[in-house]
Amino acid sequence: MSKSKQKARGRAPRVPRPRWPLALLALALFGGAGAWWRWQREATPPRGSAPAFAVPDPPTTEMEPAVREALVQSHRRVLADPGSAEAWGWYAAELDVHGFLGPAEPCYRQARALAPEDIRHAYNLAILLEKLGGEPEEVLELYRLVADRQPDFPPVHMRIGLVLAGKGELEAAVAAYQTALRQDPQLQIARRSLGRAWIELEQFARAVSELGIVAASAPEDGPTQAALSQAYLGLGDTERSAAAGERARTRVDTLTMQDPLNFIVVSLGRSAYLANGRVDGRFASGDFAGAVEDLKIVLRTRPNDPKVHERLAEAYQRLGQGALAQQEQAEARRLRAAK
Repeated sequence: MSKSKQKARGRAPRVPRPRWPLALLALALFGGAGAWWRWQREATPPRGSAPAFAVPDPPTTEMEPAVREALVQSHRRVLADPGSAEAWGWYAAELDVHGFLGPAEPCYRQARALAPEDIRHAYNLAILLEKLGGEPEEVLELYRLVADRQPDFPPVHMRIGLVLAGKGELEAAVAAYQTALRQDPQLQIARRSLGRAWIELEQFARAVSELGIVAASAPEDGPTQAALSQAYLGLGDTERSAAAGERARTRVDTLTMQDPLNFIVVSLGRSAYLANGRVDGRFASGDFAGAVEDLKIVLRTRPNDPKVHERLAEAYQRLGQGALAQQEQAEARRLRAAK
C-alpha cells in the first residue's frame, strides 16, 4: 500500500465545539467501535431477509495482523447471521476504512435494505460512492434522506453543498453551506467552501468576507489563502492577491470536519497508520481509554518506538493508572538508551 493511500485513509476528524445533537456527538466521544455496537443493538430494526449474493471476501493476506483479524471476524459474523443489518453494517465499515471500497458497497447496500430507517448506512454509503466516483444524483438522494431525518446535523449539509458545487449548481451549494453554518458557525471548512462558491459566482467581496473569517481562525490553512488570492484578484487588489498567493505556497490544508456518523467508520481502522492518526483526537476529546487501545494497535508494528511508549504512558497517567504509566516510561527509557 502506498503512503499516499495510507495518508488518505488516516486522517482523524476535528473541528472545535460543534453544536450538534448529543446522540450523534456521543458516538464520537465514547469511541467509534463500541458506540457503533451499542447503537446498533438499540437502533437497528428487526432482521430482514438474507442476501441474494455472496458475501464479499477480499484477500487480506498482505494486511497487518490486526486488520486481517478484524476483517475475518466481521466476515464470519455476516456468514453466521446474514439477516442482520448490524453485521452487514459493521463489515461494510471495516472494508471501507481499510481500502476495500468495491466490496464495501454491496455490504452497505445490504445493510440499508435490512434497516432502511438507519441513516448511518445511507450516509456512509453516500461517502463511499463519492470516493468511487458514483452518480452525483444517487449521492445527493442519500444525503438528502439523512438531512430529512437529521436536519440539525451540519456535516450532511456541508456534503450536500460539495456535491452540488461539483455539479455546477452553485447557488444551491451556497444555500447548503449557509445551512451548515447557521447550525455550527465554527465549521470553518464549510465557510471556506462558501467563500469558494462566492468566487465562482463572481461575488468577490462576499468571498473575501467569508474567507477572512476562516483566515483569522486558521491562519496556517493554505487553501484559504489560495482562495483569498483569487478573491482579491477578482476585486482588482493585486497587491493583496499576491501576498495571499505567497502565503498559500508555504502552507498546507489544515481544515477537517468532525463528523460522528463517518467517525463510526474511521474508528474501526486497525492499521497502525490509521490508529496512530486517531490518537491526537482521542487526547483532545479526553478519550484516554480510546487512545490506549489505538496505541496498543500501533505497538503491534512499532514495538521498539519509544515515542509510542511515551504517549501510552501519558494516556495511562491521564486514566490514573500510575503503575502502567511507569512501566511504559521505563520501556521508553530503555529503548532510547539502546539506540
